[in-house]
Amino acid sequence: MPDTKAPEVAQPSEESSRRSRHSQTALVLSAALVVVLAVLAVWLIVDDPDPVVSPPPNSPSAAGPASSGPATGCGPAAGDQTPPASPPSNGWHLVGTMAAPVSTSAGPLKDLDSAPRCYAPDPQGALFAAANFLAGFSSGEHRLQVVDQLAADGPGRDAALEQLQADAGPDTRGVQIAGFSPFLAYQPGESATIDFALRTGADVVHLSVAVLWQNGDWHILLPVTGHPFDQVGPLPSMAGYIPWAGA
Repeated sequence: MPDTKAPEVAQPSEESSRRSRHSQTALVLSAALVVVLAVLAVWLIVDDPDPVVSPPPNSPSAAGPASSGPATGCGPAAGDQTPPASPPSNGWHLVGTMAAPVSTSAGPLKDLDSAPRCYAPDPQGALFAAANFLAGFSSGEHRLQVVDQLAADGPGRDAALEQLQADAGPDTRGVQIAGFSPFLAYQPGESATIDFALRTGADVVHLSVAVLWQNGDWHILLPVTGHPFDQVGPLPSMAGYIPWAGA
């Protein structure tokens, strides 16, 4: 990104400085994946040939009990409760700028072109919900709606909404789902933690996403910062990941 030199101005007041810092914070959420692309080369200088994937700090186990039960909400009925060990058989649809999975047995069943929702209360439904959230968040137009409807209740959702109401940001381009690891955690009908491989041009990064079953559907548990991509890290190899991509 080219440097731009700010014009010389009078010394800003403490109040104007505080407002400037707040505006910069609001922009971080919408620009997070762009930052990933910009700093990826620096990350890869630290060559870890055998990265260890661990649950993120916002994992469901640290978030308290999820809201009740595995009962079907607006999505398909529950299927096999064994986390997938191979690529699911599904179609793909474009949400924002990212291809996302869709299936009559896993979901989503509603709002496919904006904030996809209504998933099966099973591991495949959790996987599809997390993937569709990432795709929906790529759209600047729908980003606020995606967080409002698909994020789990908590401080992370509150922080994200506050930032996005100030500036939802532009579309995120050049990032696609490339695969996922065997589930890091799964509690039937309650919670799951999934690590995704994301392709950014010729490079690959990984991101852990936690989901909770709340109010009859899977919802994404955001970090307390409100930034979905806080947990992004370099992925030198797809070894151990299940290839799964629609683009």
